[in-house]
Amino acid sequence: MKQEILNNEELIIDNGRIRIKCKYTDGMLSQNELIIPGYDYNWACGTPFGACIIPGDRENPVLFSYSRCEKETSGDGTVKINLSGILGDGSEVTWTLSLYPGFSGFGMSASLYNPTDKILNNIQCLQPALFEIKTDKYDVYTYGIRKNASSTGDIIDSSERFGEFCQWNGWTVINARNRNQSLMLAGDLAGYNVTNPGSDTYYTVQARPHKNSNSISINAGIINAPGARIKQSVNLEPAERFTTPRVFVALAGGGRDHAVNAMRAMLRSVALLPIGESSPESSFNVWYTDDQAEKMYLEDLELASSMGFDAFTLDASWNEEGSIMPGSNDWSAGLGSYKESAVKFPHGMKYLSDKIHEKGMIFGLWMCPHSVDALREKRGDFPESFYAEINGERLHCDVQPLSLTTQLCLGNPEVVQRLKKEIADIVEKWHIDWIKWDPSATVSFCCNRSDHGHAPDGGVAANVAGRREIMAYLMERFPRLRGWECIHDMSLSRTNPTDCCHMLFPEYTNQFVTGPMTGPNVWGSCSYAFGSQEALLSLHAMPYVEVSYLDYFFRNIMSQGGFSMGNITGMAGQRLANAPLGFNDHFKRHIIMYKAHRHMFKEDIYILNILENTDHWRAFEYVKPDASEAMVFIFRDGGEVENNSISLKALDGSAKYEVYSQNERNGKEKIFTGAQLMDGSYKITLPHPYLSGKNWLPVMTDDVKKQFEKQLGYGSDALVIRRI
Repeated sequence: MKQEILNNEELIIDNGRIRIKCKYTDGMLSQNELIIPGYDYNWACGTPFGACIIPGDRENPVLFSYSRCEKETSGDGTVKINLSGILGDGSEVTWTLSLYPGFSGFGMSASLYNPTDKILNNIQCLQPALFEIKTDKYDVYTYGIRKNASSTGDIIDSSERFGEFCQWNGWTVINARNRNQSLMLAGDLAGYNVTNPGSDTYYTVQARPHKNSNSISINAGIINAPGARIKQSVNLEPAERFTTPRVFVALAGGGRDHAVNAMRAMLRSVALLPIGESSPESSFNVWYTDDQAEKMYLEDLELASSMGFDAFTLDASWNEEGSIMPGSNDWSAGLGSYKESAVKFPHGMKYLSDKIHEKGMIFGLWMCPHSVDALREKRGDFPESFYAEINGERLHCDVQPLSLTTQLCLGNPEVVQRLKKEIADIVEKWHIDWIKWDPSATVSFCCNRSDHGHAPDGGVAANVAGRREIMAYLMERFPRLRGWECIHDMSLSRTNPTDCCHMLFPEYTNQFVTGPMTGPNVWGSCSYAFGSQEALLSLHAMPYVEVSYLDYFFRNIMSQGGFSMGNITGMAGQRLANAPLGFNDHFKRHIIMYKAHRHMFKEDIYILNILENTDHWRAFEYVKPDASEAMVFIFRDGGEVENNSISLKALDGSAKYEVYSQNERNGKEKIFTGAQLMDGSYKITLPHPYLSGKNWLPVMTDDVKKQFEKQLGYGSDALVIRRI
């Protein structure tokens, strides 16, 4: 049902959880009220909001003026505000705000359509959100792997910095002090995580306080990074439409955690793909540059199955002409072929897939579809028109110790059609359950060839559209398929759909980590293993590791989602079977505990207050909305103090709870009231005195003692809490 809104007419949409009051005047929609019913704080400041554009000759966003406004109610109860108009170049712009039933939040998106018979180009940015909120004393938390790898986000006290111009990128929570309310901003990357040395284009949510003003500007869109060497634009062919990724806003009574949980609930319903009961999975992730690969994989499969892994994933170097030079770390040799190596897999890939499925595990396979071994280019394996170029120069990835690769342009429809067929054929033939799509070896997405159907400055948008077409096709044809791990896209990925997934959506997370076999320096390999994001949670090799330090390591990787444990440079010496004595016993014990608690990742998340010694301590809690069950993880990250207390959240103060510590054995559970757990009555010592073995320090030799003493600054516990 649609209702046209006339000039100077007020428009109110209210779903009982959030109320938005606007006025449509002379082509602009002003936001006059943005409130949670029952609360007196109004976030709106009366300024216009909608979509904005950055034309090629401008530096700053320009808000659209519209010729039509309408209110639309869909069958599921979603209420939309639609604004539409025609720009000077003839393109039609549409902006939509969607208020979802049952949630205290809304989404925004925009699109451009070209109804003319000519190409419309040089649109540097189309942003689906530009609006302002009024200033107050705020705490601002930003979330993003690139900014801060912690679970709590990075806090900025805006009241102390309002005299300066500052900008916060990423998913952001703005907590209004003394108002007991918070607002969260989130944006779907939709595959636009394409920042690399050649493109400098990315999708972002920005909150920018105005200097000497009374508002904070919120804008989000696909933009050229500051100082980008190759400016990108959106370019529309006749009858072509470009639609932006969505931006979301959630309001909540309470602080940061309440806003995060409001956003989580909304996005799980309106944006993210459904996941299974066993999500997030634990994956055994392995690859070898060795001619005995099949034999080794079958041996690994026995180990992975016995330890309780959910998935067995073949990482790189499985394809025809893949490297068989042990320890070479050359995963790019043979890229571009979708046939298995007959040398490495004498019985064929289907044989291994069947063995994996017989174990009750899912089969994952690594791919790098947009790159091919440069030898294939020289041999003429692909048409010349398939390759990406910038100013007539082919894009080659020349990185040691890899074989030289050449990049394909996914903005070329012929490339897209070939990859759809190649990938779909092996998914069907080999019964693949999980695709790890890896953008490694990317040189740049900024192809400017004139024969690919995209404008010279439209390579990024065309590449993203081509890749999304492939992914959408595969997900539709194979609904059970899991993907894509390395590509962030809410509507198309069941694995890592956002770049801050492990902090906000642990139920969708898969983090890659390595064991103690890999380093920090990988002896015998042509690669340095550590220093990457993946290495932050990886265990460095050391002669002696005490029990509680291993607990700390495993809980770090199993407390915020799923994980892939694997070798990082394709060496047989890095096999999990070669881990130090006791490591795999410990690992299996934690996998059992992980499977027992991972259902809690789907529940509400709270960052807990450390009450006594906050330095290098952290804790967070998963709790069911009905307060019947909670899971708490506590970490001491090298702090000087071993004793502390924590305050839990969102429990029933009048109820009794049984608290089981995974550092203890059965029969040692303790009983607390919810009120006691929330007022800081839970005391903890980390590392656990018995598990740390510190009482043995006086009899240790100096070399052993040195290793142990350093580890004693770390500790962890996991609490299982159930109402009784």
